[in-house]
Order: sequence, then C-alpha cells, then structure tokens
Amino acid sequence: HGRGNALIAAWKGFKELITLGLISRVPKLVGVQPKECAATVKAFREGKDKAEPISPGQTIVTSLVVSNPGPKSSLVLKAIRESKGTCDDPTDEEVLEAMRLLAKEGIFSEPGGAISLAAAKRLVDQGVIDPSDRVVCLITGSGFKDIKSVEKILKKPFLIHPTLEALEEALKYNI
Repeated sequence: HGRGNALIAAWKGFKELITLGLISRVPKLVGVQPKECAATVKAFREGKDKAEPISPGQTIVTSLVVSNPGPKSSLVLKAIRESKGTCDDPTDEEVLEAMRLLAKEGIFSEPGGAISLAAAKRLVDQGVIDPSDRVVCLITGSGFKDIKSVEKILKKPFLIHPTLEALEEALKYNI
C-alpha cells in the first residue's frame, strides 16, 4: 500500500533467480508514486538513503497515499539504485490517461495500478526508456477497488433509440 512492498518483493525474487542461475542480472526497477505524495521519489532524486515523512497533497491515487514511508524506504531506494533503475511521479491527469489506455485494451484498473503505465509512458517520453526496450508494468489494482476514480474517465451514456438507423448513427461517432 504505497510503501514499496511489490518492488521489494520483485527485487528479492530476481536476486533469488540470479542465485539459482536462471537469470544473469536484476532488471532495472522503477519506483512510482503520485506527484502529490512522492516522498520516496524525492529521496531518490536528492540522493538520500531513506525517505522522510511528508504532508501528502490531494491525489486520485488514494491507494498509494503514504505520509510516512517508514524504514522500508531505505530498502526500496537500495533496490532501485542497485538495479540501476529510477523513480517517477506521474500527475493525476497522466494516471487518468493511463487508465483510459488500459481500458481500451480491456484492462479495468484503479489509479494505483495504472500509475505504473503512466510512469512508463513518461520515461519513454523523457528518453529514459527506449521504445524498443522490454518493459513490464505491474497493474496491481482492479478498477472495482476505486470506482469513484474510474467514473472520471467514463463517457456519459446517451440514449440510442431501438432502431438500426439510430445504432448506425451512434457508431459513426465512436461511442
């Protein structure tokens, strides 16, 4: 819940795969937090070994709101740095756009899941990730977890009269 548990678990798992000889290196890990609540991202950018408590701002990514990252932040930062990864802090608007993109692919995500795609897109745009790189985004939360945020990306339904002509007309406008 916003303290980096998934990132730490992935890092640990990759290190175990190296020990078993199944992979040769840990992939670059990216820590992601919402712009309005990014204590660990701030610590990473400032070269600190642990994140300090903050007063979080308002964000739609409520599942990742953490005012005090606690002692795990040092492990998160170590994992990111050791893997030669980075951190990012997408805005709410970027997260909503990622939710729309995921929905077009049939993936119903809450903001805390979609934020990884928002970060990946930002990192491609910034040249940190090459478009030809293989990237895995963990979409960890179902849209059912945060219906209020999902409603923000939905188009308002409209009436289609029960005729073939009305349906064809509606389809022209890409409902």
